[in-house]
Amino acid sequence: MRKTTRTKIRGWRWRPNELRRPSDVLETRILLGTWALAVAGGVAAGIAGADSLAGVVDRQRAEASSVSAVLVRAAPAPAHDVETGSVYDHVIADVRWTDTDGTVRTDWTRVDPGTRAGTAIMVWTDGEGHLVPAPIGPAQKTALLALTGSGTAAAGGAAVLLAGWGVRKRVEQGATDCWGTEWDQVGPGWGHKTG
Repeated sequence: MRKTTRTKIRGWRWRPNELRRPSDVLETRILLGTWALAVAGGVAAGIAGADSLAGVVDRQRAEASSVSAVLVRAAPAPAHDVETGSVYDHVIADVRWTDTDGTVRTDWTRVDPGTRAGTAIMVWTDGEGHLVPAPIGPAQKTALLALTGSGTAAAGGAAVLLAGWGVRKRVEQGATDCWGTEWDQVGPGWGHKTG
């Protein structure tokens, strides 16, 4: 038996052809439009996501202020994980500090194990006097914005591609149904029936 090979002709849906259906042209336009929208939409979503996060990071940095606090009690010894055997490099301890308005506050924060009571440590507070993590540095901010922007861009582009695929499938299904209806009308006249 002779093996048949398929010849792939690029752009056949655009060339004038008696076999080209209007749905073929529509599918091609949908495909090109979807890719263009996916690229543009992905870039726009990535920029918007990175800008939004940059605003949050800048606001947190502006609201945070460093305060000198004092360890109330000696920090516990290093903690050991029983299962893995690893030693934690920080423990939770009670600290006290005075706010800018003169209010004395206490809270828990991470300190080095074995730190003595009365040791001065630097903590970060928000505008309301609550402890917050230290603001991220410029290099961390850049990396975080790059990851957020690229992730948002990929998700936005994928959403557009998925929507375009769904529209294209509906057009293809409609063309197949139309072809089936036409075949039901023409097919019986082509040859004899057996059986």
